Amino acid sequence: MDDFSRTWLGLGRPEPWRAAVEMALLGDWVDALGRHLSNDAEIMELLHLHTHREHRRLQPLWERQVNGRKVRLLDDPVGPGLSLRELVAHRGRPEDRLLLGEVEDPRVQAVLTRLAPPEKAVAMAYAAQRVTWTEAAVEGGATDPGAFGERVRRKLKRLGVLHSSTATDPSASLPAVDR
Repeated sequence: MDDFSRTWLGLGRPEPWRAAVEMALLGDWVDALGRHLSNDAEIMELLHLHTHREHRRLQPLWERQVNGRKVRLLDDPVGPGLSLRELVAHRGRPEDRLLLGEVEDPRVQAVLTRLAPPEKAVAMAYAAQRVTWTEAAVEGGATDPGAFGERVRRKLKRLGVLHSSTATDPSASLPAVDR
């Protein structure tokens, strides 16, 4: 098989191609020998094509290239204690972006209406994407994400307590909250 691969297919290193050549030789292309193919060059071209196709089919995915770049496994290390999976993993759910503006609980709606639009964006990002307050503030476009995220967290906590106290005592009214 190796001699055939070297001589007729021009493969310099036939060992990695052995299974592909065997599969190509056993393939259904042989049916075309008496009908369509007229000379040895056409037969060798067809055999070469089938050999390359079988070689690609037998090659593991992690040894392939796409657009000139090698395919990598998600467990490949990219740094000390860090794998590719941890870099590309998305924490959100498919429905998060769709339901980002939808809040059904009237208690949550009452609290969110008392937030400024940038604060509401941070609160919604935090709730929908399971991120830290700082990451939610980054997504909300804050210039100082750490401080802004913490401010929104404290404000939501304060507004939640105020809303709970007014829900238990209807005669109390919510004080004005600065935006």
